[in-house]
Amino acid sequence: MKRFLKKHIGFVIAIGVSVVIVLALLVMVLMQNGKRLDAANRLNAQKDAIKRLNDSKPSPAQENLETIESDTVKYRQKLDELHRYFGRPYERALERFSESLGIATVDFRAMFRAFWEAGIAKNQRPDQIYALFVESGGLTGDEQPETVTAEDGTETAIPVKAKWDKDRWENAMKAFVEEAQKYTLEDINGSDSVSAKELLMSSLGVPRSFGDNEARCKVYVDNVRSKLIKKFTEGNVGLGDNAQSFSFVSSGDGKPSKEMMVDIGKVWDIICDLAGRIAASKVASLEDFSVDTITGVDGDGGFRYYRFQVEVSGTLDNIRQLTRDFADAYKDSRVYIVRRMSLMKDFDSAQILVDENINRATSSTDARNQQPGGRNNFGGGAGAMDMGMLMGMGGGGGGVRNTVASGRASSLSARRGNIEDGALVDPTYYEGRKLVDELMAVSEDEEKTAPGLRRNYARPALGVGRRCTASIVVDYVVYVTDELVTE
Repeated sequence: MKRFLKKHIGFVIAIGVSVVIVLALLVMVLMQNGKRLDAANRLNAQKDAIKRLNDSKPSPAQENLETIESDTVKYRQKLDELHRYFGRPYERALERFSESLGIATVDFRAMFRAFWEAGIAKNQRPDQIYALFVESGGLTGDEQPETVTAEDGTETAIPVKAKWDKDRWENAMKAFVEEAQKYTLEDINGSDSVSAKELLMSSLGVPRSFGDNEARCKVYVDNVRSKLIKKFTEGNVGLGDNAQSFSFVSSGDGKPSKEMMVDIGKVWDIICDLAGRIAASKVASLEDFSVDTITGVDGDGGFRYYRFQVEVSGTLDNIRQLTRDFADAYKDSRVYIVRRMSLMKDFDSAQILVDENINRATSSTDARNQQPGGRNNFGGGAGAMDMGMLMGMGGGGGGVRNTVASGRASSLSARRGNIEDGALVDPTYYEGRKLVDELMAVSEDEEKTAPGLRRNYARPALGVGRRCTASIVVDYVVYVTDELVTE
């Protein structure tokens, strides 16, 4: 073997190198084959995905893609329309304004937004931007004149016509004011007033700032408050001491700070509507009214919430109707959400009877104690008569139960030795006692009739009386994403 290797050393080396090369090539072939198999698997997966897409409805053909894009635009427009329900009470007025100008509302809003943002970028003041926009006639200055070619080949440039002139704008403002006045207690005072201009800008997304004039803001708040109080009077709805300020108490000169005026302009517009709906309802009174914060609380999706807490008194049906009125406010582009509500009866007829019978039993015991051998207890015939009265079996007399609504004093703690003293504390005393007296009254012609044969025998005396007090927590929702900046 050694002689063979020595004699054919070159051949052996060649064979060895060839084996190494073959092994290397074999490894490379295996690696490339693995990549080929992986690519084939990915290709098959893509083919399967394409097949699934083609089998789906609709398939991603060019025609379907165009339809999807068209639907997307429509859905965005519909979403924009839905956003107008959240805190856009003057949207209908803006629509009448745009209709009078002959421009679609969405186009007018986009036109104003572009003009406004360009003015803010140039550090122009809001009132200056508004004046320039009115004077522009809807033209930006970048419009190219239309070129018309005559038969002889001559070309004539026709300037772009303005979308409105002064007279057309004034007529549109009159239409706006006429519609906007339906949604506010504020006196807009004509189409050329500052209020009309501010409300139009507000409907386009510019926060109302009263021209940074504290005195104007105070006059606005005072006037709206006076009109609200008058509306409560005209609607025969009582207004408690804690509600007359509508959560705003003036101090000093009563002028708000400049930093607060934008927030006051927003929240008082809500107060005007919310309190106005209560005044127009059939509730008996508004006992309390407060707002958690005038700045509101930012929520998800570009919404802001203003939380109010109101306490109203009336029948259960009245209060139910009030909550329905809140729910239907979306028709006026205002959205209220009743978060919580607690109900408490203004008087408890059962407690009136209990108090009355305790009083009767006490008087009876005192009378017996003054007689020889009198018993110092509530037994005997008197006790049996009291139990019959409690069960609504007829009888006479009445009593008082102090209201427990809103944490007011209970009847037991309010009585000062004599049950009649409750009238000094409980404003519903007369109503409660009168109702129970009517239920328990015995007419003269029935005084000698057996209780079981009387007309009011077994007439319910518990659960009567429908007056109650409701504490309601309600949120007002505003879409603020499209609000324009003012500086």
